[in-house]
Amino acid sequence: MPFSAVEEAIRKDMAEVHNPPLYTAQKTAEILGRKLHAVGQIATKRGWAVYHLPSPFHKANCYAQSDVEEALTELDENGGRWPTAGAGSSGWSVRELQKRLEADHAAKLKARREEYMVRCPSFAKFSPDEQEAFVADVVDKDNAPPKLFGFRYDRPEFVTATQRLVVPGLRKQVMSCVDLYYATAINFRHLRPDITVQVIAEIITAAPKPTIKRR
Repeated sequence: MPFSAVEEAIRKDMAEVHNPPLYTAQKTAEILGRKLHAVGQIATKRGWAVYHLPSPFHKANCYAQSDVEEALTELDENGGRWPTAGAGSSGWSVRELQKRLEADHAAKLKARREEYMVRCPSFAKFSPDEQEAFVADVVDKDNAPPKLFGFRYDRPEFVTATQRLVVPGLRKQVMSCVDLYYATAINFRHLRPDITVQVIAEIITAAPKPTIKRR
């Protein structure tokens, strides 16, 4: 059964604040100018990871925005067709590739921290270590470096903070994010709930609309 307009809006917001930011399969089809049934084939051929949002959206496939946008760039550069398999070579060694990946990751962390300083007034209330921990979890929660925080907050404390500090219309979305990161991220449960839920709410409400190059 198709999602309602409200549900679709919530799903879109959840996809954009997910780590990594996602596009739904439907949005991916629109961006790439392909039929929806072809998206799964593209994902398989290109080795994309498939993500799923929390219930009630858990059955729908989503894909990393970076993967989709990279594919769009390749299509645009090749006249709407995929480049020939095996064409071109980076010429980098394994060590050089690893160093490049590490540099790219560090750049993403820095860019996301700077972005949140501008978009989220509450982000400045975090200590520098908390800022780094939050950003590390958001950018790459499965591989985020652990911060040496001693105290751990319980989930009910995040619930209470959400009920007290977040407007009713955003509470469900904020708690969906809290549940995702609390259960799976390394540093999240050590961050102060009062600040954390406000930052998440500000990320959701200030989420920029993705800029897509029209074909």
